[in-house]
Amino acid sequence: MDRHILHIRLNKFFATVEQHRQPNLRDKPLIVTEPRGSGGVVISASKEAAKLGINEGDSVRQAQRICPDVMLFRSDHSTYRLVFGILLDILIQFTPLLEPDGLGSAYMDITASEALFGEPSQLCAKIISEVSARLDMPLTIGCAPNKLLAKIASGRGKWFVRVRPGNEAAFLDPLPVSSLEAVTGKIERRLSELGVTRIGELSRIGEPVMVRQFGPAGSVIHRQAAGVDFSPVKAGYPAEVIIAEHTFPCFLKEPVEVEAYIKPVAADLTGRLRKKNLLAGEIMLTLEGSQMQPACFKFKNPTCSSYSIAHALNRLLRSLMEAGTEVHKMRIELCGLTSGESFQLTLMGENKRASRLNRVIDILADRFGEGVVFAANALRSNHKSTVI
Repeated sequence: MDRHILHIRLNKFFATVEQHRQPNLRDKPLIVTEPRGSGGVVISASKEAAKLGINEGDSVRQAQRICPDVMLFRSDHSTYRLVFGILLDILIQFTPLLEPDGLGSAYMDITASEALFGEPSQLCAKIISEVSARLDMPLTIGCAPNKLLAKIASGRGKWFVRVRPGNEAAFLDPLPVSSLEAVTGKIERRLSELGVTRIGELSRIGEPVMVRQFGPAGSVIHRQAAGVDFSPVKAGYPAEVIIAEHTFPCFLKEPVEVEAYIKPVAADLTGRLRKKNLLAGEIMLTLEGSQMQPACFKFKNPTCSSYSIAHALNRLLRSLMEAGTEVHKMRIELCGLTSGESFQLTLMGENKRASRLNRVIDILADRFGEGVVFAANALRSNHKSTVI
């Protein structure tokens, strides 16, 4: 039985959200930036900015040289998550097989939805109608027998592109090799040196030749050039989020005062992660009491390490809070949760030793109450606890 896989893409997502916040900017060139190094980088550009030649990945300075009047907005991931959540709430009505693909896009397996909502083009028309009514944001949809082709199709710039079974080669052959996820910039340059710029040319190269040129990645590229992808759409929404909140006894004005509460909260959060055998891929810190936007940190590797989470929270705290800022409450969210055990090295030494210690802490916490025992690196000086 042929699968019907959709890839939904909200175009220029971050920039469009900012334009919707301020309708007077809807026809103006606008970019959303992320701090990096000594400057910043463009992570989203409105269609008006894109027409001027500003692209994602450009430096802010480069964007300002192209268009001195371009409007700059610092990324606000908490708001983007909220808007994206509305989109996912719409999509989940059509199939439980819904897999977010980063903020602003998602996969759907609608193979079993045809009896309820009609064939794919009819279902997609319903999706676009719902999104227009609730979000008024432009989106494109790719429909294909697999995730690889659906994602390429959604990036073609049309509201709906369908790749039917048997038409994979006709769809892929004229496209540039960079359309394939496995073709990095370095590989694309090497293929260009070999005279290969289109997927059709790439697909005619034998797999042994590709492996000799690019190692194991050659096999992946060879499969993608043929439009082969058997990966399933994994039900990943609604995603589980672990939340901790702490209200301070009085307004705190110094970052160091807030830091005193972070380690015990981090220890509590990681205990909850380990009980569910989960790892966190991202953490968000919100400080209440002053006009501060939440801040996010993405871990290089998913983790359940108390030290890693506390370290990330301290970094976020320092980026958010200046001396004299009044804070009365903090909220922490662990996102991007996945199953598995952390292999990240910690200050405890070997992973096995750290895992055993974590299990002991969890057992004692279950028996005698949360906070009765901490690892030494999670202990703050004024907390009466047993150290092991």
